[in-house]
Amino acid sequence: MKIFNYLFIVLVALISIGTISSCRPTSPSIPPTVIPNPPSNLTVTVASNHQIDLHWTDNSSDEVGYKIQRKTSGSNFADFDSTASNINSYSDTNVTVNTTYIYRVCSYNSAGISNQYTNEDSAIIVFNVVVLPTVNTLSAS
Repeated sequence: MKIFNYLFIVLVALISIGTISSCRPTSPSIPPTVIPNPPSNLTVTVASNHQIDLHWTDNSSDEVGYKIQRKTSGSNFADFDSTASNINSYSDTNVTVNTTYIYRVCSYNSAGISNQYTNEDSAIIVFNVVVLPTVNTLSAS
């Protein structure tokens, strides 16, 4: 009981001299309990010989970010990369010429991933061979 009396006296003294202004606990941030709305309207375009750009519609206000999945023809989707929240585009620079890449995107937060992915969209960077005209260096006699 002596320890309790001592702590009580110290606490009352600190409050009375203004060292402790409030003993109310702070509210912890509460993580979302609902999965975010899925993104939509994925479009994929070839930006250059080394880049494919993705754009989608952000339909959620409580996502932590977006997961981007990619596959090539004949393979299964796998997580490829992710973005932060409120981002609606991504540039894939890890591409190979003459390979078809198929993408889809979902949103996520601490409650889980959205219940569906965007539509799938694809792109292929086609390697163009440029044929230059030949110059005949032989002269006619």
